[in-house]
Amino acid sequence: MIKRLAKFIEYQGVSVSSFEQTISASDGMIRRAIRNNTDIQSKWITKISENYPDLNIVWLISGKGEMLKTDTPVSAPIQAADTTIIDKLIKEVKDLSAENAVLKREIEELKEEIRNKSNHL
Repeated sequence: MIKRLAKFIEYQGVSVSSFEQTISASDGMIRRAIRNNTDIQSKWITKISENYPDLNIVWLISGKGEMLKTDTPVSAPIQAADTTIIDKLIKEVKDLSAENAVLKREIEELKEEIRNKSNHL
């Protein structure tokens, strides 16, 4: 179950610490459970359910079904928190694109270095 919770937290685009704050858990409680692959108390599942109504609790507990409830409206209005997440995701994509460009250049330089060394053998 804890691996599914970690997957949901990642899907939400929030840090584990932020998730813990949302459900009023102590700092590190969920993080330790994820790291140690241990389950959490049922009171936390209740808090998660209350704070994340789109999460399919049956999926969280048993792995059956889909992560999100199918009756969640697709056209739900975007909230301020959603735009923050979207902004963070856009920044991450831009950062990854820049990092990708740097890595591509480094790969090309390494290929050239390998070609040069191969020619000297």
